[in-house]
Amino acid sequence: GIQVHGVDINEKAVKMIQQKQLHIEEPGLQERLNKAIDSGKFTVSTQPEEADVFIIAVPSPINEDKTANLDYVRAATKSIVPYVRKGNLVVLESTVPPRTVEDVMIPILREA
Repeated sequence: GIQVHGVDINEKAVKMIQQKQLHIEEPGLQERLNKAIDSGKFTVSTQPEEADVFIIAVPSPINEDKTANLDYVRAATKSIVPYVRKGNLVVLESTVPPRTVEDVMIPILREA
């Protein structure tokens, strides 16, 4: 298997996962979490680290004017800038308007 490092800004969620406790319900997830942590292939913290692939999965709530609030996308993208290297893959897994990657994320990632 591959090495996976999960990041969440919610310290309580991170601590629960580190202790093999889930804060969400998903059939079969507990067994998979236990196996992943026990194998040493899955770690979790509140800070990103260097990797080959970054998956950003954040909420994109709707503002009062019916536009997408991309603050979480911006913040998550900025948080990985120190760790992203040329050739890395960055995936956005969030329901966002077209061109969010091109217009919001890529300018931030160019700082890397």
